[in-house]
Amino acid sequence: MKVVDVMQRNVVTVTEGDALALARQLMLWRGVRHLPVVRTGRVVGMLSERDLLSWIGPEGVQHAIEGTVEDAMKRPVETIEPWAPLADAAATMSVKKLGCLPVVNEGELVGIITNTDLLGSMAQYPLPEAGPDTLDAGAIMTTDLQAALSDDPLLDAAARMFQHGSRHLPVMDGMQRVVGMLSDRDIREAIGNPLLALEDKTRSARIASLRVSDAMTREPRTFSIDSPLSLLVGALVEENFGAVPVVDEEGRLLGIVSYIDLLKVLQRQLAAR
Repeated sequence: MKVVDVMQRNVVTVTEGDALALARQLMLWRGVRHLPVVRTGRVVGMLSERDLLSWIGPEGVQHAIEGTVEDAMKRPVETIEPWAPLADAAATMSVKKLGCLPVVNEGELVGIITNTDLLGSMAQYPLPEAGPDTLDAGAIMTTDLQAALSDDPLLDAAARMFQHGSRHLPVMDGMQRVVGMLSDRDIREAIGNPLLALEDKTRSARIASLRVSDAMTREPRTFSIDSPLSLLVGALVEENFGAVPVVDEEGRLLGIVSYIDLLKVLQRQLAAR
């Protein structure tokens, strides 16, 4: 399979001079999390939902956003060609922990491929010799992970995530049972840019007083260690989860499966064809 087989062709874009408030509205209207930034048809940056949340600051997403796309966008941008093997896209996105790749042909933007597009291909095109149902959560889950307690200070959890390069923290009670999931998006919505908050913990008494329970997603969907890969793919694609916890019969944490883990599986399967 090639990138062109699964990429999205109808791409919403912005320019460097567009207002960030407009970019935010475009994301909401179109239900997207990434906007390629173009100049005369060529990609010069990428603006993600995380970039916007970082830019908003600690007063919350309900306040007006000032500035232009150029102020918050990321550059340079990783891109991929439409005729590249799908395995190359999966490898790039899993290694570099990217949520999407703009697709360019002779320098011109022709599409975009997201982790949801890639994971959807696992369910749509199962591989006969190593298909999705031949693997389970226990075979691919990450067990060397960080976790938090629900009453931990939120800034401490943010520091832990930043230090270990994590985007998701399972949240446990005193019996190691999973009671929530904390994502970097949850943290950004609660405190704005976590780097700024960590550099100056005293600038806001409200931020310093927040606990993990104030920002986490409660009662997350959990999976058993023998849950088939196809079920995990369905949860991350259809329910738009970034990661899901794997638990034992008592609800105690065993590991997590993230979209990065699934992209690694997809890359290996496609490379073996």
